Amino acid sequence: MKKLFLLLIILIILQKSSQAQHDTISIGNFTGKSDTILDKKVVYKASLSTLDHKKISGYINTLTDSTIFISKTPIRFSPFVTVGTEMERHHYAKMDKIIVKKKGSIVGGVIIGAVVGGLTGLLVGAVASSPYGLFGRIDPPPPNVTLEYTLKGTAVGAIFGGIIGAIAHKTFYIKGRKDKFLSMGKRLYKPIIVKY
Repeated sequence: MKKLFLLLIILIILQKSSQAQHDTISIGNFTGKSDTILDKKVVYKASLSTLDHKKISGYINTLTDSTIFISKTPIRFSPFVTVGTEMERHHYAKMDKIIVKKKGSIVGGVIIGAVVGGLTGLLVGAVASSPYGLFGRIDPPPPNVTLEYTLKGTAVGAIFGGIIGAIAHKTFYIKGRKDKFLSMGKRLYKPIIVKY
């Protein structure tokens, strides 16, 4: 009887712990499972235009279901208001549009572009330095052709990656509508949330 009672208690505990993993939580505008955590550190630079044609720029700290908190100094985007930081609050009903850009997108673009360009240059250089080429035997290639193509590919890739990183941004047209503001919030929270 004691063993049966102990088994029953263990089953109840296991059932409750598995049920807790499927409870829903809300963080800012994001709703997810209780096993959701904040993982990435993202800094969003924002340019906000109001319906009365004012322009505000800064860094997004957090969003609620109706308000955005913008700081003048770079700050990590999170579901919680950072204490000790001077921030402006803006209600969605007064917003026209928000242009959002991730801080560091130029550096990320340069790095990705350089890697892709370098690998492409390495591949082209390896084919070009082959004594057989693509269409049969050719004269021996000049020395260091692979290195030359790799360096050129890295430089061109870095330039294009930097340009793409510089122009990459997302514009959200709020027009004073709550549904569009909430949709923007879900898009901004998505990169910092990891589900396990």
